[in-house]
Amino acid sequence: MQYIYQYDFIAILVSLSVLLNFFYKKTVSTRVTRNFALCIITLLVCSITDLISVYTLAHADTIPVAVNYIINQIFFLSLYCIPPLYFSCIIFGIEEKAPVSVIIKRTMFFPYLFCMLAILSTPFTKCIFYFDEALQYKHGPLFIVLHIISFIYLILCLIFTFIKNKLLSKNQISTISLYVFFSILSVIFQLILPQYLVTNFIASITIFITYFSFENPSVYKDTEMGIYNISAFYIAIKAIFKKKKKVRLLALQIIGTKYLDETIGLENTSLLMKTISRYLQLSAIRLPLYRLSRTRFAFVLPDDANKLSQLVDRINIAFAEPFRIGDIKLSISVRFVTLKLPGDARNLEDTIDLIEKSLKTITNKPSGTLIKADKNIIKEKIRNEKILAILQTAVKEQDFSVVYQPVYSIEKGKFTILEALVRLNNNEMGYISPKEFIPLAEQNGLINQIGLIVIRKVCQFISINKIWERGIDYVQINLSVIQCMQNKLYKDMLKTIEEFDLDYRLINFEITETAILASSQALLNNMKQLQQKQIFFSLDDFGTTFNNIKSLIDYPFKTIKLDKDMVRVFMKDDKITKILTNIVKMAKSLEIEVIAEGVETVEQFENIEKMGCSFVQGFYYSKPVKEQDLLEIIR
Repeated sequence: MQYIYQYDFIAILVSLSVLLNFFYKKTVSTRVTRNFALCIITLLVCSITDLISVYTLAHADTIPVAVNYIINQIFFLSLYCIPPLYFSCIIFGIEEKAPVSVIIKRTMFFPYLFCMLAILSTPFTKCIFYFDEALQYKHGPLFIVLHIISFIYLILCLIFTFIKNKLLSKNQISTISLYVFFSILSVIFQLILPQYLVTNFIASITIFITYFSFENPSVYKDTEMGIYNISAFYIAIKAIFKKKKKVRLLALQIIGTKYLDETIGLENTSLLMKTISRYLQLSAIRLPLYRLSRTRFAFVLPDDANKLSQLVDRINIAFAEPFRIGDIKLSISVRFVTLKLPGDARNLEDTIDLIEKSLKTITNKPSGTLIKADKNIIKEKIRNEKILAILQTAVKEQDFSVVYQPVYSIEKGKFTILEALVRLNNNEMGYISPKEFIPLAEQNGLINQIGLIVIRKVCQFISINKIWERGIDYVQINLSVIQCMQNKLYKDMLKTIEEFDLDYRLINFEITETAILASSQALLNNMKQLQQKQIFFSLDDFGTTFNNIKSLIDYPFKTIKLDKDMVRVFMKDDKITKILTNIVKMAKSLEIEVIAEGVETVEQFENIEKMGCSFVQGFYYSKPVKEQDLLEIIR
C-alpha cells in the first residue's frame, strides 16, 4: 500500500513547538501541564514510529520481523495512550477547582492497561497484528478492541466536560469537543482510507489548541515584570505541601512607593518597579521569583539557612543605594519575613496569612529587617477555626446563654435598668469571650442569627419573670454593626417582641459609634421605625470619638453611656473631669439620660454622683450574672 505520510511530518513539527514552549517559557509545572507534555511526547513518538513503520513495512522482506514488531508495538502503545492521557488532563484540570472521585483517578488507566498487555503480547498471540508467511502485515482479532477503548475514553472526555461545565471555560469546552469530534472523524477516515496517515496530524492540532486553552503560560506570568505571578505562587506552594518538600520561603515588602504615582507619575513608577524586579532577579541567581502584589514579592529556596542569609544580603546591597529613574533618584526600603514549609504552616491559606500578618508587624522596623514568621498567628487561626465550628453548632442548637448586669438609678436608689450580654461556653474550650466570638460571627454571617436568639431569650426572661413588677424599666440589648446594616432589622425585632406580647418600652437597643459609621442610613431607618413603637436607643462608649456629638444630633438616642476607660481615670485628670462634667450637663439639657460604665469603687461612685450622672453601671454594684442570681440581687 502506498501511504500518504506527509501529515506525520506536520504532527512532529507541531509537537516539537509545544514541547519547546513547555520547557523554555515560564510555564508552571502542574499535573495538567505535565500530562499535556507527556501527551505531546507520546504523540511525537507515535508520529515518528508511524513514519518509520511506513518504511519498515514496505521493506518487510529485508527488515527483520522482530524489528517490525518492535516499531509497530511502540506505535500502537503511543497511539492508544493519547486518549487516556488527554482524559487525565481533563480530570486533573477539573480537580484544581473541585474534588474528583478517588475511584475515577485510580481506575482511569485500567482500560489502557488491557491495551498495553494485548500489544506487548502480540508477537506471541497475534491478537493485535501479525505478519503472515509472505511477511504481509495483518490485523489481529482484537485490533478493533483498541478502537473501542479509545472511543470509550473520547466519550468519557465529553461526559465529564459537560457534567463539570461550570468548572471549565467556554473555550476549554469547545476545544475538548473539537478534539473528540475530530479524533473520531480521523479514525473513521483512516479505516475507510488507510493510506492517508492523518490521525496524528489531527491529534497534534487539537491537542495544541487544548494545551493553550488549559495551560496558557501567560496565566502564570506577570506581564509587566516578566516573572511569575501570584497564581504561579499558589500552585508552587500547593505542590510543596502535597509533596511534603522542605523549603524556605522569603517574602519581601517594598516600602516607600505609596505616593509615587502622584509624585513621579504612573510611567516612572512602572519603570521603578521593573528596575526593582530586575535587581531581585539578579540577586536571586536562578531562584524562582513571584510577584504577590504590586509591592510584595516572594522567593522559594532550598531549606538552607546560609543560602537564605546570602540572598537577603545581596538584596540589601541592591537596595543600599537610591534607584535612578531618568533624572530622579529614589530611596526605597525593603523588609523581609521568612518561614519554613511545610513546618510553619498547614496549607496555602496559612502561608498567605503568615506572610501578610507578619509583614504588618515590621512596618516600623529599619530597611533590610528580616524576621521569622510568628507561629502564634497560626495558633490564633486554629483557635478561631475551632470557635467558628462551636459558633455554628451553637447557632443551630441555640446554645447561647444571656447574663444581665443591673444599672443603678441614683435618683431612685435602686436598680431600674438591665443590660443583656450574650455568653458562649463550650465543654472543650470553656468560656469564650464575646471579644473573640462576636467578630468571628460578624465575619462569617452568623451574627444576625445570634442577635435573634438573644432577643428571643431576653423577651422570654422578661415575660416569665414580669420584671416590670420588680422595678425594672427596660432591658438594653446590644446590636452589632452587621445587624444595624440590615434594612429589615426592625421587622425581626418587633415580630419577636410581639410574639411574647410585651410592652415595647421594655426593650432598649444599645448601639456603638462603629455601627453608626458603617450603616448610617439603614440604621436611621430602623431607629425611626422602632421609635414609633416607643423603643428607645442608647449610644455606647460616648466620649471616645469626635463623631459622638454629631450622632446625638442625627440619631434619636435617649441614653448615652460614658466610656468605662474615661470613667476609671477621670478623677486623675482635670481635663477629663471637666470634659465629662460638661458632657453630663449637655446631655441633661437635651433630656438625654447618662449612664456611667465601669464604676468599681466607692470613690468613683461618689464622684460620678457629684458630676450629676443619673445612672451607674459596674462591678461596684454587680458584675453580669445569671437570671436567678439577678432576681435575687434585684430583690
